[in-house]
Formats: sequence, structure tokens, C-alpha cells
Amino acid sequence: DLLREVVDTLPVPIRQIASDILQHVECAIYSGNDGNDGHVERLPKAEKEQLAEVLGPRRPGRGDLSELQPWFAVVRRQQATLERMEQHVAEMQGVVDFHLGRRKSVLDFIVRLQGQERFILQQ
Repeated sequence: DLLREVVDTLPVPIRQIASDILQHVECAIYSGNDGNDGHVERLPKAEKEQLAEVLGPRRPGRGDLSELQPWFAVVRRQQATLERMEQHVAEMQGVVDFHLGRRKSVLDFIVRLQGQERFILQQ
């Protein structure tokens, strides 16, 4: 808001350029602010209420960026989710490898058993 107020005090030609630049910066910082990708990450209600207490009431005529999460927060949460998924995949790979090892052992046992059966039947 402070930056927008400063931009509003600039002469009109400079204000238009500064407003465009500020809009690009906001789009780069906040999720879903550009309207192009449709992806919007909103703050949880508790965080939004806490932020409203700190920032005070929203000024009319201003975009409400307090609802939107910064991209770094979105990425941090997605990274944590990705790490949990990778951990799960690693655990599942261990289970699969264990079962494949057991199957191989069973097949080796069957091959040895058939070999002994042939040996006994040939005698």
C-alpha cells in the first residue's frame, strides 16, 4: 500500500509506467495475481486474520494482496510435498525390491527342486 501511495503522487506519465512496473512485480511475487495461469493460492484463514490485525483495514480501491500467498511460500509447501512423495516412492521401491528378491529365491528353489526330481526319476 505504501508503494502504491508513493506511485499515486508521481506525475501522470511516470505514474502509468510505475503502476505497470508495480503490477508486474506483484504478479511475480503473489500467486494467481496475474490471472493468466488461473492458479491461486490463498492464505489459510488464521494467517489472513493475523495479517489483517497487523496491516489494519483494507483501503477501498486497492487490490487485496493479503489473501494471496507469495510464490516462495507456495514453492516451499510444494517442495515439502514433493520430498514426502519421494520418500514414499523410495520406501515402496524397497518393498518391491524385497518382493522381487523373494520371488527370485522361490524360482531358484523350484529350479533346484525340478533338477533333483529329474535326477531321481533318471535313476
